[in-house]
Amino acid sequence: MINEQITLKLSRTEYERLLKVVYLGGWLINSHRVDDVKAEYEDLESKVFSYARSAGLDGYAQYDRDADAWFPSREFEEDEEVWELIDAYDDDTFWEDLCWNLAERDLSRQSPARNPEERFTRLCRLRDVYSDEFAAAGLDDLCLVKSRFLKKLAAAGAALAGAADKALKRARRANTKPRPDGETDPG
Repeated sequence: MINEQITLKLSRTEYERLLKVVYLGGWLINSHRVDDVKAEYEDLESKVFSYARSAGLDGYAQYDRDADAWFPSREFEEDEEVWELIDAYDDDTFWEDLCWNLAERDLSRQSPARNPEERFTRLCRLRDVYSDEFAAAGLDDLCLVKSRFLKKLAAAGAALAGAADKALKRARRANTKPRPDGETDPG
């Protein structure tokens, strides 16, 4: 049964969706890799895309003789639905990861939970606080307030340096936290 061949019967529409699913899976697995690309997934993607012509989707795949492999064509890679799916996934993943990472950070600064259930409950509460805040304001209210960070900002460029230096000086004088707009909030 190992390596037994299977046959799928798909309509043209189903095959087009399969191409997108395979491409999106390949994107998830390999788009962030440089030296450690998972070749077995690229090989499978090539195999699935090799049937595009016979399915009447000539414009979706192209063959590269040097690589002896099939790849998604430019037309396919510019498909609006594909990029909407990628963008939606990236956006959701960004916010989820940010909320969980901030919650983890804050929980590690608090007294330790006595048991895993309590820890998870506290972690979820913190995550929800961040999620609610970001849902309401996005990144508008997010600000790093460490002096060393503001010093790094100051070194990044003349225009930014002036604003960061002013905010840092005002914050030190008033013993307050700087805001991204250069104003200060009472600490």
